[in-house]
Parts: sequence; C-alpha cells; structure tokens
Amino acid sequence: MATFALSAVPNLSELVTRVAPRRSLADPFGIVSGYRAYVVYTQLSALGDVELAEMGLTRADLPRAAMEAIRATA
Repeated sequence: MATFALSAVPNLSELVTRVAPRRSLADPFGIVSGYRAYVVYTQLSALGDVELAEMGLTRADLPRAAMEAIRATA
C-alpha cells in the first residue's frame, strides 16, 4: 500500500514569490509583468481543483488571480 505525503497548498502570494520573483528590471512595455503573470497562471492551472478550492479559487478565477497577484507584488 502506497502512502502519499500531502504538502501544504501555498497561498497565492507565496506561489507568486516562489515561481515568479520580483526583480528590479525596468518594464516599460509590461513584457516582464506579462511573463510573470503567464508563469503564475501556468503554475495555478497545474494545481488540482481541490488545491485551488483550498486557496479560494476556481479555474475561471485563474486569469484574474494571476494578474492581480502580479500587480500586488509589483
């Protein structure tokens, strides 16, 4: 019988910090911010529905959550 260790689901700000840390780059055209939002969205979409629900998100919330998370850390 296999046992699995469940890791704690990070909150959104921890996830953003881990997968798309803020660097002191100039971003005049929003290219860096757009890429960071893409990375966050990709990581969120890889989570299961139960993990998303634990974070208070649904799949429909992912684009908005990714952009808001990037704006909050900018």
